[in-house]
Order: sequence, then structure tokens, then C-alpha cells
Amino acid sequence: MVDPKKGWLMKKGGSRFTSKKKRWFVLTDDALSYFDGKEEKKQLGSIPLGEVKECVLTGESFNIETGYRSYCCYASSIEEAVSWAEDIENRSKELKNVNTDMEKLKKQKAKRLRANKQKERKISDLTSRIEELEEENDKLKQQLSAAIANGGQATAEASELVSTSYKAKYESLLEVVQELKDSSQKQYYLIHDTLVSEGIIEDD
Repeated sequence: MVDPKKGWLMKKGGSRFTSKKKRWFVLTDDALSYFDGKEEKKQLGSIPLGEVKECVLTGESFNIETGYRSYCCYASSIEEAVSWAEDIENRSKELKNVNTDMEKLKKQKAKRLRANKQKERKISDLTSRIEELEEENDKLKQQLSAAIANGGQATAEASELVSTSYKAKYESLLEVVQELKDSSQKQYYLIHDTLVSEGIIEDD
């Protein structure tokens, strides 16, 4: 933060007035304010630097253009007018650059949040798919147990049916787990360890 620039300037009234009055001006990082006295007790106005378009010098005077109003100020010398005008423009540019950087950071943060939410939704969807496959596998196991209990040819047919069906489900399950690995390494190992502990797959 740069120290405030302070000093006396003559300020011309609004568009309907031609009189000039002595005002105490204070230039900070984000505004040019003016007061009725050096004590800065009564602020008469303030110009946000983010709204400053340019400062137009004319001898010992300079106009601060905001796009919706022009503020005309008079210094005691050309050098002083140049100093004020340059400082106002420089601080205005610095403020706009900071605001631009802040907007970029906000957009980057919002983009990361959207990406994280999309990733969370994907993990949730994949986890649901795995749970569905596990439920179907449990049903196949129950069918196999029932077939074995009945014995005979039904056992062989059921075993073949379950084996073929389970293989397809098994391969689908591995595919889902691989997708989950790409999406989230931590979540992958959690699912992987669960499958290994249940004997569905072998440890790598």
C-alpha cells in the first residue's frame, strides 16, 4: 500500500457552476477524496479510482474524466498539476490491474469447484454401479446355491450359467474399478481392498 498523497487544490464546481474553491485532496490506493479542510473532518466528495478513465492536463489544471462526470482541478504550478495527474492515473491503473487479477482468481476458483463437483458426481455414479454389480453377483451366487441343492443336471447347467454370467459381471466390475482408479486414486484403493478381502479379485 502506497502512502496517501495529500495537498491543496482548487476545484471547479459542477457543470452548472464556474466558481473555484480550495479543497484539501487525499489520494489513496482506491479513491481521490476531497475535504473542506486539512483536518479531514468533513468529506465533500470522493472519486473512485476504478472509474477514472484519464486525466487531461491543460497548463496548471487537469480534468479527471470518469465517463459520467468531469472533475476540474487547478494546481499552483504546471509541475504540481502533472504530479497529481500522473499519480491519479498510475494508482487507477494499479487498482484496475489488481481487480483484474482478483477476477481471474475468482474464475479459476469457480472452475476448480465445478471440476471437483463433477468428479464427486462421477465417483458417486461409479460407486453406485459397483454396488449394483455386487448385488447382481449375490443373486447369481444364490441361484448357484439353489441349483446345487437340487443336484443332477441342473447343477451343471446352473454352474455354467452362473460362471458365464459372473464372468461378464466380473469383467464389468473390473472396468468400473479401473475407471474409478482414473477418477480418484484414493477411492480406487478403497474399492480394490474391499474386493480383495472378499475374494472377488486377487491382489496386484
